[in-house]
Amino acid sequence: YPGGCASTFERQGYRFESGATLFSGFEEGQLFHRWKNRHQMNFEFHLHQPTIIFSTSDCDVKIYTQRQRVVEQFCEMPNAPVKNIHQFFAIQKQIADILWPVFDHPNRLPPFDLKGLLWHIKRSKKYFPLLRWINHSLFDVLEYCQLDGFLPLIQYCNAISQITIQSNIWNCEAPFALATLDYIFRGTGHIEGGVGVLADEMCIAIQKLGGDILFSNRVRTIYRHNNKWMVSARNKHFSCSNLILNLLPQDVSNLFLIQDEIGRNNKKRFDIKVNQLTQKVESGWGAAMLYLILKDSDKLPADARHYQGVLNTEKKFQEGNHIFCSLSSRTESQKTISRTYKSPIGERVATISTHVDMTRMRTMSQEDQGVYINNIQEKMKRTLEERFPQIFESILRYFPASPRTFKRYTRRASGLVGGVPRNRGWHNYQGALSSEIIDSLWLVGDSVFPGQSTLATALGGARTARAIHCNNRLFQFTTSNLLTAQDFPNQKTEQIQN
Repeated sequence: YPGGCASTFERQGYRFESGATLFSGFEEGQLFHRWKNRHQMNFEFHLHQPTIIFSTSDCDVKIYTQRQRVVEQFCEMPNAPVKNIHQFFAIQKQIADILWPVFDHPNRLPPFDLKGLLWHIKRSKKYFPLLRWINHSLFDVLEYCQLDGFLPLIQYCNAISQITIQSNIWNCEAPFALATLDYIFRGTGHIEGGVGVLADEMCIAIQKLGGDILFSNRVRTIYRHNNKWMVSARNKHFSCSNLILNLLPQDVSNLFLIQDEIGRNNKKRFDIKVNQLTQKVESGWGAAMLYLILKDSDKLPADARHYQGVLNTEKKFQEGNHIFCSLSSRTESQKTISRTYKSPIGERVATISTHVDMTRMRTMSQEDQGVYINNIQEKMKRTLEERFPQIFESILRYFPASPRTFKRYTRRASGLVGGVPRNRGWHNYQGALSSEIIDSLWLVGDSVFPGQSTLATALGGARTARAIHCNNRLFQFTTSNLLTAQDFPNQKTEQIQN
């Protein structure tokens, strides 16, 4: 299936979203909205209200696509410091308004074209508020607004940060966290039939533009020969001038055959860059999953809905204590003509995920890993039963999955998913200039800038394509044979010079 961790797979006649279930970038002017119109993609995108229901032992918050409706709920809570809450969300909106437009178009990410550069120059004064919070945590911002004791907002921010930038509020880089708190207000919603429908439509668009897409043809090795990249796949070999890899850095190393032709300097650069990225990725997370088949009833909303719950707020938001659950819509079980959607009439499906500590898991034996994952999945069910009993009581059966499952099906080393945690520090801004590992070898995906989310990886791919296109145009210009007067016998010399 196309999409990797943002795909939809089939099992026993049901369609489940593999991992990613909620998507931004569909607001007018944003990337996916433009692509949908430009390439006439055939899918339905919905903004359901509320988009997410957030529940802990201390609070229940309905997260709507309108910011003010969310802010009002915090202000109406018992003993809420209303002035401080408004101050925090004003800072959050200010940072989000600075950063989100940067991700509306690939030319606003390095390397810039003239239009993108001028866009940044015109709004350069707006960037100054960012400097206040670089190398600070999100908790520092809450503390600045005297909200370090207001538990409902702390828990909300911590939960959102965990699923968006893969870090908690005490460790995360504040500008990234403040911006991603805005994701629900930025064209975020549900794709009818699952994200796999979007992936399919993107493949169709590529084919309409003349591209070829090959499935079930796994790449085995990559090497350099005669100034070309050589790719050896299961049943075919390819050569190319530029090679783009949507892989984790450690998976690149496993495919790479280092040849003398690459040269010592390039080999050293390759090793340094890949090793640095590998260390960052390995500090990240895996995921434990439960794919549910549900009996539909009036207890469940007709629309698709997303639920985020925490069982015990005094413990870490991971390993089943914190879950994200995505429920399919009722109509998705009834569409069988144009597309076969997720489940038979009268049944629904849901995807539940939680973070798995891969650093801890790597120290375990295979047997202990199995026990560890099983305990996590049991806790996921307890959290679901406690926070969202209407879903738990509707379960007919379920399929479990673990980091080992992701490793098997997506070929991601150790089953790592979610990208690099955005922990506090200047290192978050490294890699912004280019995703080129060595000359004409490029890396895209969630392990390189701009990082996590389907929108971010799509933008990263688009900016890489732009960079290659610009490099190729420059290369063709500087290496083309110079034309002389003899090539234009009917033109005057001054015209040729012009």
